Amino acid sequence: MHGVVVRTLAVVFLVCLVAITASGATVVHDERASVGVVAADTDDDNETIRHQNPDEYDGDGGTDATESWLADQLGERLSDSAIALDRGEYERASEYVDEEYYDRLEQYVDVAGETGGEEDGDGATAGQSYEETAEEQSQFANRTEQYYETKSEYETAREEGDRTRARELARELELLAGEISDLNESVSGGYDRLTAETDRDFDPASEATANVSATVEREQAVIREAEFVETELVLEPDGERASFLEPMTGQAEVRTADGEPVAGNGGQLVVRDRPLETTFHGNGSLEFAYRPVLEALSTESVAVEYRPDPGSEYLGSRASIPVSIESTEVRIENLETESSIGYGELVRVEGDFETDAELPVDDVPVTVTLGEHELDELSVENGSFSGTVPVPATVTDGDRTLRVGFPFEERALSSAETERTVTVRETDTEISLEAERTNDSSVLLDGRLETEGGEGIEGQEIEIRTDGLSMQTVGTDEDGNFTGTVSVGDAGADERTIVATYDGSGTNLASTEATVTMDEGAERSVPGSAAAWALSGLVVTAIGLGLARRYRNRDSGGERDTTAREPVRESAPVERSPLEERRSVVESLLESADDRLESGDPDAATRLCYAATRTICESSLETARPGTLTHWEFYRRYRQLDGEVDSLEEITQAYERATYTPRRTSVEDAERALETARRLYRREVAGEGIG
Repeated sequence: MHGVVVRTLAVVFLVCLVAITASGATVVHDERASVGVVAADTDDDNETIRHQNPDEYDGDGGTDATESWLADQLGERLSDSAIALDRGEYERASEYVDEEYYDRLEQYVDVAGETGGEEDGDGATAGQSYEETAEEQSQFANRTEQYYETKSEYETAREEGDRTRARELARELELLAGEISDLNESVSGGYDRLTAETDRDFDPASEATANVSATVEREQAVIREAEFVETELVLEPDGERASFLEPMTGQAEVRTADGEPVAGNGGQLVVRDRPLETTFHGNGSLEFAYRPVLEALSTESVAVEYRPDPGSEYLGSRASIPVSIESTEVRIENLETESSIGYGELVRVEGDFETDAELPVDDVPVTVTLGEHELDELSVENGSFSGTVPVPATVTDGDRTLRVGFPFEERALSSAETERTVTVRETDTEISLEAERTNDSSVLLDGRLETEGGEGIEGQEIEIRTDGLSMQTVGTDEDGNFTGTVSVGDAGADERTIVATYDGSGTNLASTEATVTMDEGAERSVPGSAAAWALSGLVVTAIGLGLARRYRNRDSGGERDTTAREPVRESAPVERSPLEERRSVVESLLESADDRLESGDPDAATRLCYAATRTICESSLETARPGTLTHWEFYRRYRQLDGEVDSLEEITQAYERATYTPRRTSVEDAERALETARRLYRREVAGEGIG
C-alpha cells in the first residue's frame, strides 16, 4: 500500500486519537503491563470529518457498519476524482485521492479484518483493489493533465511556425496517448474488481475515465494525421536462436502505409527499450543483430519497435519475431572494496562483469550484500561497475562476507557471484537525555542517540527505566531523536532516576545509556508540543516509530504554553509497584475524561474512558504487546479469559462510535461510558474482575 508508510491492526485503535493536554497523561510500560494513554481532541482543526451515520447500514453500530461506511468513503472519493477528471478539473481530481484517502484505506483494511474479511480474503482483496485502483487512477490523471499541457505547447509551436518543435511535441503526445489508453484499461479493470468485491456501483467512474480516454484518442488522431506518415516494420530474421554470445541476425525494412520504403538513415530498432545493433542502407532497408540480456529463457517471441528520430515525419511501428533464447555464462571478476568498514560509511565497490562475447555488457544491475543484508544495486556500464554503498547498523560487527551478484535465474545471462571478507568495526554511541515534568506525576523525555562524531542514528530502540523499572521502549527518528512521557509518581517525591538505555546487540553499534535525576531542582513545564510528545510515547510503544513521527510532526506547530515553572516539592522517595503505576494511569485518564465531558467534548471523553478500561484489563492478557491489538481483537482476547464481559463490550462499542461514526456522541452516552469505566475500576481495585 501508498512510499509507506506502517501497516498494522493498531491503526484502528490509534488513528483517531489526537493530542492530550499536558495535565493528564502518562505512559507506563513494564514487564507485566503495557499501559497506553489515549489522548483527547484539543484542536477542532484535527477533528475527523463526519459524513453519514453507519448505524443506518445495519442498525447495530458495530464493526460491519464501520466497514461499510469506510468502503462508501473510498468509493465516493474514487468516483468523484474520475468525474472531476472528466470535467478537466485536474487539481480537484488529485485532491480526492490524497493522504486522507489512504488514511481511510488503512482503517478499512484493519476493520475488514474484524468482520472476517481478512480470513476469507474479501477484506484483504478489496483493500488491495482500492489501493491499486487509486494509484492507477492517480497516474491516469497525471498523464491526462500532462497530455493537455503538452498539447498546448504543441499548438503554440504550430502557431509560431516551428515545425520541428511541433513534430517533437506531437511525438510526445503520441506516447502519452498510448499510456492513457493503457491506464484507462487498468483503471476500468480495477472498478470491475471493486464492483465484484464490494457490491458497489462504479459505473459512473468507469464511464468518466473511458470518456477521458476516448476524447484523448480522438484529439490525438487529428494530430497524428496532421504530423506523421504511418509506417510498417517488416522483419526477416536469419533464424530463431539468439544469445548474448551469438546474436540473432536478420534484415528489416521500414515502409509507409502505401508500401513505399522510408528514405534516410534515422531512427533505431529496440527490444524492451534496449537498442539493437543496426545498419541502415538509406532506402528503408537495414540489418540488425539482437543480443538478449535480461530476457527469460522461456521467451518464445519478442516485439521489435522502430523508433524514428524525434523530428522525423514518420510514425513508429512494431513487429514480433519468434525466438529461442540460450544462456550466456557471466563472470564477476576483480572485485575491490575496503577491508575495514563501519556504520554510516560509504564503501566503494567496483569490479568487472564479463562474458566471452565481443561486446561488453551494458545497463544490467548487480546487487551488493553484506552478511545477510542487501545494501544496494549498482549498474553495469560498459562491462564494469563502480559505486558506493552505505553500511547499515543492522550488520553485526566482526568479519563479514561482502558479495556482489547477478541474481537472475533462467535468463539470457547466467547468474553469477563473487565475494570478499571485510571487517565491520563496532561504532561507539552516545545518548543525550533531557527530562522535565509535564504535571505532578509525569515526565517528558527528549533525547538523541548518536555516534561519537555526532551523527544521529535512525531506527533504533531505546529502553526507558525509572528507578530500575522498565517503563517503555521508544524508537529513534531519522535524526536519532526520541521522545516519550513516563510516570514517576507524585511531584513531592524527593528523587527519581530515569535511565535511557540502548542495547546494541545484533548491530555494529556499541551499547550505551544516559541517566537523569528528577529531584527538588527539577522543573515543571507545559510546553505546547507536549501533547504530541505524550502521544508519541504511546504510539511508539504500540506500533513503532513511523506513526510516532507522523503525529509529532502534525502537532509540532502549536504555540508553546507559557505556564510558569514550579519547583518539585521535596519529599521522601516513594516506591510504587507496577500495579500502583497502572492504577495511577487509570485515575489520571478518568479524571481527564471527566474534564473533557465538562468542557463539552463527549467524543474525547468516551475515548479516554475506553483507554482507562483497556488499561485496567491489559495486565490479564497473555501477550507481550497488548497495545498492538485493535479494539475488537482486544475484546475477543479478553473474552477468552472471562466470558462475562458485557461491560467491556459496551464501552468498546461506545469507543468505536466515538471514533469512527459520523454522529457525535451524546453527553448522556459519554456519561454512561464514564460511569461504566469507573465501575470497572472499582471492581478491579476490589479484586472482583470486570464481568
